[in-house]
Amino acid sequence: MKTFFWRTVVLRTAVLLLGISFLFCVAACDSLLKENGHQKTGNNNQESEVNCEEPDVNNPQNNNENTQLEAGINLPSDEEIAAFTFEEVKFPNGINWAGLRSSPYGFLQDTTGKEFPTTEEFDNYAARMAGNYEGSNGAFVWIVGVVDEDTWDCSLNFPVPEGLDKINGSETDENEEFLTMADERGYDVWLQVESGNADLLTLEWLVLNRYKNHKCVKGFGVDVEWYKPAGTRGYGSKITDELAKKINTIAKMVDSGYTVFLKHWETDWMPPSYHSDFIFVTDSQGFSDADDYKRHAERWASSFSPNPVFLQIGYDRDEEVWGEFESPTKDLGEYISSDIKDSSAIGIIWVDFTLRRALDYVPIEKGAKVNYAGLRVSPYGFGRKSFPTVEDFDGYASKISSYFEGSTGAFIWLVGTVSSSEEYSCSLNFPEPEGISIPSGVSFSDKDRNEEFLSMADEKGYAVWLQVESGFADIEQLATLVMTKYKNHKCVKGFGIDAEWYQNVTDGEDGTPVDDI
Repeated sequence: MKTFFWRTVVLRTAVLLLGISFLFCVAACDSLLKENGHQKTGNNNQESEVNCEEPDVNNPQNNNENTQLEAGINLPSDEEIAAFTFEEVKFPNGINWAGLRSSPYGFLQDTTGKEFPTTEEFDNYAARMAGNYEGSNGAFVWIVGVVDEDTWDCSLNFPVPEGLDKINGSETDENEEFLTMADERGYDVWLQVESGNADLLTLEWLVLNRYKNHKCVKGFGVDVEWYKPAGTRGYGSKITDELAKKINTIAKMVDSGYTVFLKHWETDWMPPSYHSDFIFVTDSQGFSDADDYKRHAERWASSFSPNPVFLQIGYDRDEEVWGEFESPTKDLGEYISSDIKDSSAIGIIWVDFTLRRALDYVPIEKGAKVNYAGLRVSPYGFGRKSFPTVEDFDGYASKISSYFEGSTGAFIWLVGTVSSSEEYSCSLNFPEPEGISIPSGVSFSDKDRNEEFLSMADEKGYAVWLQVESGFADIEQLATLVMTKYKNHKCVKGFGIDAEWYQNVTDGEDGTPVDDI
């Protein structure tokens, strides 16, 4: 009887232990699967057999593609990143790429008065840039995420799930049509973000996994100026070797052929020693002449040799330099790269702020010839007499320009005057527009006092610069407001600042020096 009893106890205990062991195994398996994202595999999210094998860190496509991927929460772990191995991508020396940078805002800030380019126009721009440099391929630095300077969030131009920290998305995808065209045309595209205080690795994982099926996509880009920028005086935070290795490895985990570029104008903001196969992009500006431009390009390439370099060029503040060339988008790039193209792989990238006018640039003739002759017009300058009519202005410009053979009639036309009001320091002579960001310290009039004049100037072929006396209003926002308001007038050639009234509302004061704005 006792023997039977103890046999029963032993048997039941063994069964119980086996059951506990089984449950523990299942729980451990489930935990491992969740940690490594192995519940679903395949591009179409087809159900697959679940197993408890160790993850293959050299094939992240098997471990990370699942429904959690789209939520941006399935980022590879530090251990997976450290264990992943890859071969570096190599490029031949010479000008391999020629193309343009495109942001959601750059083309809207140029002075051509046009809208954001169509897909067909982007095709045209890239083809023309590549045509300038024999053997190069059309290329884009395509910005998919911009920083919000108030919150330091990063706003991506495609939908993202809710709840991502410091990462916002748009309602529609603003890249697919362009990328499809770039696929068909064989262009090379690097997808860039201005990360702000958002997690850079999460942004990279989101961006590259979303667009990895486009063969034109060649990798990821980081504008270091906008990496954790708070308190850096506009420089951004430096990229450490440790972070650089993670950025590069994550790109390779998505596609072994991807490369990453890092962009800044100071070499010290780049990783000190981990260079791997990064592309190093300089966006320096403010050069004294073409030789100064060239010396910077040579120092940049030498600092990162043998890595590829992109020269992002063509900024507004350098127009006096690139405007000296007959064909700026071709001649400037050739000149500044002439002594490094035999020792470095190079990309020539023209900025969107000036690309359209630079492609069809007509150099201003200098010397004895007077290019423009005309008048300044303010709401108060004509004194007690009646303000001139549109016909009067036509007559004045025509008369003055006739004194200078070959000149174009021109106007400095004030649209904003300084006010001594504590609340409003700049008074604009048009009503408040809709859909445009309004700077503080600005007041508006009840009617538009410019449209009739500008329409006449369009018809007559005059050149007009729209000037403001800004007072304490934000000058960059003011410029964007004014130029966006009147961008459809072909007579408008640019924006003007009266430095006497910059950060000043007191007559007789000198104003504040107009620095790097």
